Amino acid sequence: MILFYTRKDFSDRRGWKTRRWEHAFAEKDMIGIFAPSVYERLTSYKFVRYESTIVHETCHVYYMNIVHNFTPKWLAEGLATNLEQYDYGWRGKPRVDHLYFMKIPFGEDELEFYRSGYLITHMLIRKLGMKRLMSLIREYARKPVKTNYERLFDKFVYAKNTD
Repeated sequence: MILFYTRKDFSDRRGWKTRRWEHAFAEKDMIGIFAPSVYERLTSYKFVRYESTIVHETCHVYYMNIVHNFTPKWLAEGLATNLEQYDYGWRGKPRVDHLYFMKIPFGEDELEFYRSGYLITHMLIRKLGMKRLMSLIREYARKPVKTNYERLFDKFVYAKNTD
């Protein structure tokens, strides 16, 4: 884990000028996050989120080591958001428009992207169970679909739960 004490150092590591909501990241074998002593001052988050952020980013490291990349991004973020186990208050059922937010370039509407990924992945976990979902993720890693995430989504949604 790399701890950052300034926004400049964090931005330099990321390679762009980061915004206040950007407070942690994952790479293949490590995570970077602001140090506890500066977390609230340099980010838009309360310290109560610190531990859950570490869980979220650790999930990304695990995912990248299985899939060997960060695609589909909606699934990587949705899984990490579900596993960090704090409540955004995102209730309700996934809708067709959530698929739209999973296809737009990341950065156009980050909050809706995370919300959509969370809701769709939450539905998959409830429908398939974590064990089956992880099997499908490992299968995806063996035969990645590079552009047709709708087909991948359909496969997840309509797969029979054999667990």
